[in-house]
Amino acid sequence: MQLGFNNLFYAVLHAAEMQLALDRIHSKNHIDREENMQNNEQIPEYVLRRYKQMYTTSILARYEAGSVSPTISNQMRNYLNQIGDKLGIEREG
Repeated sequence: MQLGFNNLFYAVLHAAEMQLALDRIHSKNHIDREENMQNNEQIPEYVLRRYKQMYTTSILARYEAGSVSPTISNQMRNYLNQIGDKLGIEREG
C-alpha cells in the first residue's frame, strides 16, 4: 500500500511538472517545484495545498513505513482525483 501511495504522489508530481513545462518552467527539486507551483497562475491554490499534503504523506510512507493509515491513504487518493481533474491526470478503469 505504501509503494502504491508513492506512485500516486509521483503521478501528481509529474502532472504538476507538465503544467509548469507549458510555461517553460522546470524544477530542480521538491522545494523548487513547490515555489514554481506557488508562482504559477495555472495551478490553483487548492492544488498546491493538496500537493503539499501528498508530499508530506509520501515522505512518511517512504521513510516511516506503516505510518500512513488506510484512512489517510484514501484521503490522499481523493486528493489525487481532485488534482487530476485540474491537471489532466488520466485514470485507469
